[in-house]
Amino acid sequence: LEQWHKLFKGDELTHKFTQGELIEAYEVPRLKHTIAIYRSSDQIYYRDLSQQ
Repeated sequence: LEQWHKLFKGDELTHKFTQGELIEAYEVPRLKHTIAIYRSSDQIYYRDLSQQ
């Protein structure tokens, strides 16, 4: 997430997490989903770079 925030703004929840703030139980599924999206986006980005 820290790498993602260097490139993109992120959201309040991802910032809370990277700053070590408490994540409530109801927020965890959304955080996991967001991280999965970021990871899949990174894989696409790096795959495209390697094909250039």
